[in-house]
Amino acid sequence: MKKRISAPLIIPCRDKELIKDGYVEFEDGIITAVGSLSDLKGNDGVETEHYEGAAIMPGLINSHEHLNTKSAYTSWTMDVIRNEPITAQTIRAVRNAAGMLNDGITTIRECGCRDRINISLSKASREKWVQAPNIIACGSPISMIGGHCYYYSHEISGPVEAVAAVRTELKYGAHFIKVHATGGAGTKEGSPEWRQLSLEELTAIANEAHANDKRVCSHSIGREGCKNTILAGVDSLEHGHYLDDELLSMMAERGTYYVPTLTGYIPLARHGLELGRPAWMVENAKALLEKHQEVMVKLKKYPEIVVATGSDSTGSVATEIEELNNSGFEPMDTLLFATRNGADVLGILDKTGTLERGKEADMIVLEGNPLEDLSVLKRVKHVIKTGDFIR
Repeated sequence: MKKRISAPLIIPCRDKELIKDGYVEFEDGIITAVGSLSDLKGNDGVETEHYEGAAIMPGLINSHEHLNTKSAYTSWTMDVIRNEPITAQTIRAVRNAAGMLNDGITTIRECGCRDRINISLSKASREKWVQAPNIIACGSPISMIGGHCYYYSHEISGPVEAVAAVRTELKYGAHFIKVHATGGAGTKEGSPEWRQLSLEELTAIANEAHANDKRVCSHSIGREGCKNTILAGVDSLEHGHYLDDELLSMMAERGTYYVPTLTGYIPLARHGLELGRPAWMVENAKALLEKHQEVMVKLKKYPEIVVATGSDSTGSVATEIEELNNSGFEPMDTLLFATRNGADVLGILDKTGTLERGKEADMIVLEGNPLEDLSVLKRVKHVIKTGDFIR
C-alpha cells in the first residue's frame, strides 16, 4: 500500500537542495515520489501523515562500526573480543545493532568481528529475523602476523597469503575486505604509527578484491601505512591521523575515500578513564586527537575527497557529525557525509543514501531542523527502513 509522509522541511541529500513543505511517498519499501505538497493535485486517495515542526531526511549511514565492541548500548570490558563466548558476542552485536537502528542508522559498514558474526547478522537483518540496520559486512579483517586485532583477523605473511585471505572471506560471503595497515590506539599490537601490512601485501589484496568487484577499506593511522594504503589502490582510508598535504593530494588524485572516525578517539581522549578504559589507551587517544584535528584543517583544501561518517566502537554518527561541524565543515556538508557520501563509499548509492524515486525508503523524521541545530539528530521521532516504521 502506498504511504506518504510530509514535513515543513525535506532534506533529500542529493546535493544541497531543500524542499520546504514537502513530502516523500513510498510503496513496497521503495520511494515513488519526493516533492512539494503544493504540487499534489486533488484527492489522490493517498493519506498523508504530516509531522509538524519536523524534518525528513535519508537514514544515517555509519561507514565504520564494530558491533561486538560498541559501548553505547551494552557493557564493555577489555576482554570482550578475546574471552567472551561467541554466543554472548552475537547477542551483544544484535543488541547494539538494534540500538543504532533506533537512533536513526539505517545502514552500517561492519569492519570486523569474531567468527564472521557480521555476515550472519547481515543476513538476519535482510530476512527480518531481527531489527537491525542494513549491514555491509567484511567478515574477518586481514592483519600481519601478530598485528592489529590479530585475534579476530586473518594473520598473513606475504602476497600469496594475502590473496588466500581475500578468497577465504569472499567464500564466506564478505561484502568487502578490511585490512589493518598500521597498529591502533586501542590495542597493544604495535604503535599506531608503525606500518604493518606491506605495500606488496596491500596491493595483492586490493587487486584480488577488485577482480571480484569488491571494495577494500584500510585501518591506517601512521603516515607510512596511509601512503601504502593509497599507493596500493585501496578504496577507502579509515582514521588517517598522520595524513598530510602530500597524501591528501594523492587521495584527491586517485579518488581514495576517507572515513575519519573522529568519535572513535575523542571519547577515549576526553572521557576514557570514566568509561573504564586503561590509561595507556587514553594516552594513545590523546596523542592522536591533536593530529586528527590538524588533518581536518588540511582536509578542507581538498573538496574532491569524498568524506563519510563512521563512529568506530566508541562514538555515534550524530556526535561524529557535530565534531566534523566543530572542525569547520558546514552543517549541510556533514549531513551529506552521513548519507549520500556514505552510500557512495559503500558502493550502494544506487540503492540508498538520498531521497529519490526508485531508491529504498530509508529515512528518519527529526524533531526539528538539523541545519539550524545539529543536536536534533539525537532526537529522532521516527525511523523508516525500507518502508517499515521501526520507531
